[in-house]
Amino acid sequence: MTPRSRGARPGAGCALSLLLLAVLGITPAAPSAAQSMPAAGPGQQPIPKLTARVTDLTGTLTAEQQTQLEQKLAAFESAKGSQLAVLIVPTTQPEDIAQYSIRVFDEWKLGRKSVDDGALLLIAKNDRRVRIEPARGLEGVLTDAMCNRIIEETISPAFRQGNFYGGIDAALEQMMRLIQGEPLPPPDRGWHPGERSHGGGPLPFVLFAVLAGSVVLRGIFARTLGSALTGAGAGLLVFLAGYALALALLAAAGAFLFTLLAGLSRGSGWSSYPRGGGLGGGWRWSTRRHFTPQVRQAIGQAVQECESRHEGEIRFVVETALDLPELWHDLPPRQRALQLFGLLGVWDTEHNNGVLIYVLMADRVVEIVADRGIAARIAPAEWQAVCRQMEHHYREGRFSEGSVVGVLGVGALLGRHFPGSPGGGQELPDQPVLL
Repeated sequence: MTPRSRGARPGAGCALSLLLLAVLGITPAAPSAAQSMPAAGPGQQPIPKLTARVTDLTGTLTAEQQTQLEQKLAAFESAKGSQLAVLIVPTTQPEDIAQYSIRVFDEWKLGRKSVDDGALLLIAKNDRRVRIEPARGLEGVLTDAMCNRIIEETISPAFRQGNFYGGIDAALEQMMRLIQGEPLPPPDRGWHPGERSHGGGPLPFVLFAVLAGSVVLRGIFARTLGSALTGAGAGLLVFLAGYALALALLAAAGAFLFTLLAGLSRGSGWSSYPRGGGLGGGWRWSTRRHFTPQVRQAIGQAVQECESRHEGEIRFVVETALDLPELWHDLPPRQRALQLFGLLGVWDTEHNNGVLIYVLMADRVVEIVADRGIAARIAPAEWQAVCRQMEHHYREGRFSEGSVVGVLGVGALLGRHFPGSPGGGQELPDQPVLL
């Protein structure tokens, strides 16, 4: 996670720094090399580099707890655009927590440049102090009074019981619900600062044309003809840019071989392990040909039947291919699944019991994302086993059977760990979504 470029830092933070009542007896852990810190001024604590949405320099949270909070914040950022971060430090002494939080905010630059919609939850564990530092764009919802209530009524009681993860998770939940109601610009998924250079001749444009054109042309004209057309287009671009014919022919040959080999590397099998994305899976009509209304109805009935036997909520999504902005930024299928987990509100169920089954046709990948209330009880290997069952049927062209098997497999895991009672509230639609 990289800091976002922003303008002036927001004004003073809205939250009151409170003395927590928990008695803490854990020795702070030394920061790892991945969290190396820039030099601090005299009498100041150093600020860790922003490498994740959750930074714990005290060893308070387990790796699993950090991962669950990361997923929660990533899904919210993808859906809303606002950037929230958590920092746990041993102490801010001799500096006051308010001044330290301002320095962290200046260094991390949370929030979008023109929106100022970031927020920091800072915990000084040995000092027993907490502060919520919002950017200027969120001061209307994360007011002084509201931040004080979150700290006093949610964080402090949990910390007094030694439940640090529960206090942080519940506080973030309240902050996100407040921000969710604020009218903010939608998230920008196609721009990341500092990732592209300027100038440099036609080479960047030719490379982009080869990468983008190859996946499109292979999807339309198949691998060999699509590769040939990509090579011809690359050579023509180089020739039109004023380069010699020999160089243009060399570029054409290189683009042809690159596209041909890239097409071969994709294979035709299904896999639940990440691999490169592309539009090579074909036209959107091919997805609808596999997932006909009858197949979608069977999936919806399976979801409805499963949810009558457990407390979980299942959402089934099929996407033909990633769009060009996601391809250009090499968005992994897992990250796309997390985006949809947030965009479709799977994370926002009342009991944190939503599960997303995501099928990416172009990459032949199946991903399952479970909310934190479920992920803590079911091992990743069990989700992977369900994915492999689905892929086995998909490889044989049995998309209806594979999808229903996936729903029933997820339902079996939920029924084992969250049996509940039939007739619960319906929070997510049963019918699958085709994108």
